[in-house]
Amino acid sequence: MTYTEEIKQLSVRVPKSQILDNVVETEKTRVEDIKGTIFSDYPSQIIFDEINVNKQQLLEEEKISQGFLDEADKRVESLLTSFLSSNGFEDAVVEFY
Repeated sequence: MTYTEEIKQLSVRVPKSQILDNVVETEKTRVEDIKGTIFSDYPSQIIFDEINVNKQQLLEEEKISQGFLDEADKRVESLLTSFLSSNGFEDAVVEFY
């Protein structure tokens, strides 16, 4: 945070939003096919195993392309601007790095 007395402006620098973790725990999910693998060409557990291999990368890419991180940055900016304004800093600038 930097406060410029001459123009009475507070500048706040915060890191850009990022995805830190994927909390869906499909690794611990176990699927038992009640028909067995005799009638099934592609058992359900294999599907889960393939999802787990690329889950994090695919989920992150999808969310980023949908604007998830941009929306998070906008909400952070709105929250900080509102908070600082309610504490007397009418001219606050939020910068992301």
